[in-house]
Amino acid sequence: MNSAARTLAPIFALALAFAVPACGGAAPPAPAAPAAPDGHEKGREKEHDHSHEKGEGHGHHGEEHAEHQHLSPQVKDLHETLAPVWHLPKGPERAAKTCEKALAMHDKSVVVQNAATPDLVKEHGKEAEWKAAVAEMVVSGKALVTECEKEGRPAVEERLTAFHERFHKVAEMLEHKH
Repeated sequence: MNSAARTLAPIFALALAFAVPACGGAAPPAPAAPAAPDGHEKGREKEHDHSHEKGEGHGHHGEEHAEHQHLSPQVKDLHETLAPVWHLPKGPERAAKTCEKALAMHDKSVVVQNAATPDLVKEHGKEAEWKAAVAEMVVSGKALVTECEKEGRPAVEERLTAFHERFHKVAEMLEHKH
């Protein structure tokens, strides 16, 4: 099992333990699915597992799931649209799905921009940094939408990566590591 899976396993087990009784079920949580050769749990490939190909994304994704519990509702909503696209393998399918969701991602980034500055950001006196980071994310989202409108979409991957990086800059401001 890779380190990200080891880190996330207790969190998933705890979440499941609370979710099952809350849903009216009395059955204990199901055992974790066996790991596939690539280190991912079988049957969970379509879920947001926060792993990345080498050289893609950031090295902190093993901690990402736990940290995302502190996101504002607007940032969480954007994450729910971005994550499934970002975690697809690079290629034509990812480019197509990215362009299907590009306008939604941009619109949700605008919602983040128009929402009140989160309290945690205010508590750390980082309002100006927050506004700048969110503005960069919105501009990056618009660039992604524009790229998707181009013939052949030559730079979709580059624009998606830029948007993802700006999303994380925003998300990291909501972590309790200041």
